[in-house]
Amino acid sequence: MLIKKDTTKGYEYNNLLKTKHNISFVVNGLHSKEVIDDEIAQYENYLETIPEHKDQWNHKIQYLHELKNNKDYIEGIFPESIEMTILNTGYAYSFFQAIHQDDELLILPNKSYAASLFITSITHKMMSDVSKLFIGDSRDYSVTNIWHDFLTDIRKENITSNDEIDFITKNISRKSRDISFIIKTIKFRNKLVAHNDYIKNDERAVWRDFFETLKFLFRTWGILDAFFNPKTFPRGLQKSNTFNLGLSEIMSKSNFQRMNCERESIMGELVKASQYNLVSKKVDNICPFRDYTIKVSIR
Repeated sequence: MLIKKDTTKGYEYNNLLKTKHNISFVVNGLHSKEVIDDEIAQYENYLETIPEHKDQWNHKIQYLHELKNNKDYIEGIFPESIEMTILNTGYAYSFFQAIHQDDELLILPNKSYAASLFITSITHKMMSDVSKLFIGDSRDYSVTNIWHDFLTDIRKENITSNDEIDFITKNISRKSRDISFIIKTIKFRNKLVAHNDYIKNDERAVWRDFFETLKFLFRTWGILDAFFNPKTFPRGLQKSNTFNLGLSEIMSKSNFQRMNCERESIMGELVKASQYNLVSKKVDNICPFRDYTIKVSIR
């Protein structure tokens, strides 16, 4: 699995051997056992529904079984997949926005104490995850660290234009970034989570800033995915019927369907963002995720 520089030390990022193959384990996923079981079932389903890529699906299934039985993994020593952190942040944001799009959809009465706890906890979770993705501490698993470590190799692969690579490199780094929505999002995180930043009136973040920051991360991750997993079929998104499990019992059918549609629409925007060059705004072949919705019609 993961190869360490010093076997007597832990799995901190700066103690990992910085090879493309080794870091791909961090990129591709060291998920929870429940998520791994779900992924195995998903890929087994793909063997039947998308058989033309059966070699890829079988490889994924074998890897997931080996990971699930690994001693260090079982003991909880391995880190969480960065890809999973990105997706979970997208899932949390899309759910939060979907459930708050209309007062009728609110499970908890607006302005109630329970509602404020819900809003605060999910906001804290999203901001913490975004911070993990941007952090530059050499010990931490982050998009920033992986991007900088493999920047030269990414350029050589001609995955995207050099001007987009320069744009991402500048704005993924704390000292050089100048995109206002990322700056506002990180400042809000520092104020909310770490309580170590002061926010001026013109620096206050709104949800659009957070969403644009997520789109930046999805695109950056798309480029990293194209580098670490060339010629790999896009991974499927978690389905609404599993993500919203239990909500159908406390929401009306129409509201539940509206919420699902809104959540899937927001996730669709994030997936689409991963396909757009951040500088030219043109669509390319980069596509780390896809919604594999299977529709059955009976005639």
